[in-house]
Amino acid sequence: MKTPVSVQIAGQRFVLRGDEDERTLRDMAAHLDGRIKELQKQTRTADTQSLAVLAALQITEDLFKER
Repeated sequence: MKTPVSVQIAGQRFVLRGDEDERTLRDMAAHLDGRIKELQKQTRTADTQSLAVLAALQITEDLFKER
């Protein structure tokens, strides 16, 4: 059974369930939260949706570079 893991990303609480262990889910959430915070400083925007999309694009770019 997948145990729920409560995390905070960009100031919002999310409950995650996944095949990964709790530590991995927390690490993934912390990574995303860190990217969003970096972008918030760089862009000086508070729009969470825009920041999330920009973070997703950066992470996707990193993934594509590793292929």
